[in-house]
Amino acid sequence: MHHTVDTIASSELLLRTVAAALPGGSVNVFDRDHRYLFAAGSGLDQAGLRPEQLIGRTVREVFGAEAAQVEPAYERAFAGEQVSLDLTVAGRIYALTVAPLAAAAPAIVVLAQDVTDTRHEVRRHEAAEATLAEVNRQKDVFLATLLHELRQPLAPLRFGLELLQRSAGPARERTVATMERQVQHLERLLADLTELARHGQAGLTVRLERVDLMQILRDVLHETETWVQARNHCVDASIPGTAYVAGDAVRLRQVFSNLLINATKYTNPGGRIRVTATTADGEVAVAVIDNGRGIDPATLPHIFELFVQEDADGIGMGVGLHVVQQIVAKHGGRVEAHSAGKGAGSAFTVSLPILA
Repeated sequence: MHHTVDTIASSELLLRTVAAALPGGSVNVFDRDHRYLFAAGSGLDQAGLRPEQLIGRTVREVFGAEAAQVEPAYERAFAGEQVSLDLTVAGRIYALTVAPLAAAAPAIVVLAQDVTDTRHEVRRHEAAEATLAEVNRQKDVFLATLLHELRQPLAPLRFGLELLQRSAGPARERTVATMERQVQHLERLLADLTELARHGQAGLTVRLERVDLMQILRDVLHETETWVQARNHCVDASIPGTAYVAGDAVRLRQVFSNLLINATKYTNPGGRIRVTATTADGEVAVAVIDNGRGIDPATLPHIFELFVQEDADGIGMGVGLHVVQQIVAKHGGRVEAHSAGKGAGSAFTVSLPILA
């Protein structure tokens, strides 16, 4: 003990010089029992402490249970380590450096520096970076949704134009009607996306009215017929006469067009696609079932998440099914995906409440 006191006495000028050089900081020396042997620095005044109150008392006697924050670091320093840590006391943050005082003296020195303002500035900077990252993420979501929404109606329009050039009579009239619906779809999407851009939020709007879901399905089957024929698929549809829902006809066509086009893309040529509609317990359930590539079990739980692609080939942007889920949810319904795995086909079922 005497040797330790002698060591402190011989180093006192140096310790006080260091303490004076630490604005808002302090220099403290502890013996093996964590008892104050030396204390100096303006940081003590800021904490409402005076050296004469500390000398001879243990850190636990001074700070009570809060001493548990530093005691493990003190023990490591007595074992020969130099330890750095942050300590919060009375709302202030102190950066502590704990180290052996001297090889021959069983004492440690603790340098404490008030870094509250610095730490808060770092946290503000990190929060600003996190906010910027979220803004960028929303921008990416918006742009991806924009690209997907604008791309989807273009394919039926392109195929419709090809049919229009080769057809006449009733077939020509049906094609023109289909193209008119797709143009209206594009106009609606552009208006919605312009509104989203103005408010800086990603989301989809729906305008609910009484619509016949079965007629929407028949329209979609007709509009996607060229897609199906191009892949030499067989489509088996079982659709009852009528089933009315509170829905947005444009958005619902978007849902089922997306599911049917996906089924054609992810089913090898010559495949089979079934579309069924059944009613029970106040709901209508529409299922689009294919015997295509199926969905990996690891991907299936995440299939409706943004940017999750349905296939390892990387077809698409992983936006379509996320949009489908958003639209269905805004109609008070749900969409579910089922697949026994790769090569086992897929089934997507949309359930919506029926209007009385």
